[in-house]
Amino acid sequence: MQPIKLLPLSQKALYSQLFAFIGYSNHDRFDRESKQGQVTDTETGQVYTLATAEEEDAYKQEKARLDAIEEARKANLYNDHPTPIIDYNNPTRWREGLDLLKEGRLIEMCEEAYWHFLECVPPRRQGGNSYVSGEPHHHNSENEAVYLCGIQRGEKYYAQYGTVKQYEKKELFK
Repeated sequence: MQPIKLLPLSQKALYSQLFAFIGYSNHDRFDRESKQGQVTDTETGQVYTLATAEEEDAYKQEKARLDAIEEARKANLYNDHPTPIIDYNNPTRWREGLDLLKEGRLIEMCEEAYWHFLECVPPRRQGGNSYVSGEPHHHNSENEAVYLCGIQRGEKYYAQYGTVKQYEKKELFK
């Protein structure tokens, strides 16, 4: 039986990986003393090779680098961006915009997206230049329905997640 190389993850994640391989989480089932850098399943004899310290360090450095890039992208990419983030004709930007909405941000969208959200289901509430979409996206910790809300300001359109109560109290779109 060939040894299986485990991913370079923290020691805490070791048993999660083993569970994924065998579907069983009895920690006593594994002999960690048999060989340094390996774990043996005492029932099947399967050997799992642990990541080396160098692999762990390289993995952690790469993960930190990728996390920093993602944070910078979220923080800076959309500031004063010349085009709407939620773009009806660009699925990648559409998804990115909806992900940013989850952070509670007010996000610019194109006119087509504004009308799409307004017209796909009759709105829950509607004012002169704003609306609460007809179906909730999720529920908050108080079990209130949270909707995509849209507003037109001049020639620009924006989206934000909010409750009907927030919309009626004019707590959104700031």
